[in-house]
Amino acid sequence: IKSFFNEEVVKGHIVKSPMIHIKNLKVQKAKPEFYTEAEIKLFFEQEMDDANRLAFQGLLYTGMRIDELANIHWSDVDFKKKLIKVVRKPGFNPKTVNSERAIPIAEPLYKELCKLQKKKISQTYVFTSVEGKQIRERTLLGVCKRIAIAAGITSRAFLHKFRHTFATLLVINRVPLERVQKLLGHSSINETLIYAHLIPDDMHDDVSVLDKLF
Repeated sequence: IKSFFNEEVVKGHIVKSPMIHIKNLKVQKAKPEFYTEAEIKLFFEQEMDDANRLAFQGLLYTGMRIDELANIHWSDVDFKKKLIKVVRKPGFNPKTVNSERAIPIAEPLYKELCKLQKKKISQTYVFTSVEGKQIRERTLLGVCKRIAIAAGITSRAFLHKFRHTFATLLVINRVPLERVQKLLGHSSINETLIYAHLIPDDMHDDVSVLDKLF
């Protein structure tokens, strides 16, 4: 409403906006939900198809969005440098400019990818459906929910929660927010600040650098 009246002022239809004295409400962003380490362990202890397991591992160990994961080609994986590159390609546009990035591959995922490379299900896609086709978000979400129920996980189960878990574990283990921002492909550090409350409270080591100041 404020924007509408401001535009009317600009157009000269009115002299002053009747909303000028109205202050914007401060809306607190909800804290991101993430899987606990116990829930992750229970989740991956369940029986599931290898393709689905790899997809969930990919989400957890890279923090990629599901559409990014579904569009990773074998040409995007640098096995020598142990990197997965999220890049623009026909049929896929990253969310923002910063979304195009190179993500270091965690060792557990790297080992699985090395095995899969020798016996590829798809010649194009790294992470696939059970049939070897491109991942469909709705299908994988259904699998995720069924596995979570079987594992006895009572919290909400959804795919983006793996991304939150990736970021959460990094922050808890003192990875600087600026690096987390780059790994997630956030366009602004403000997006990453939703994880700031997870930074460990014990900061005695941080201030100890001042002990010998005088």
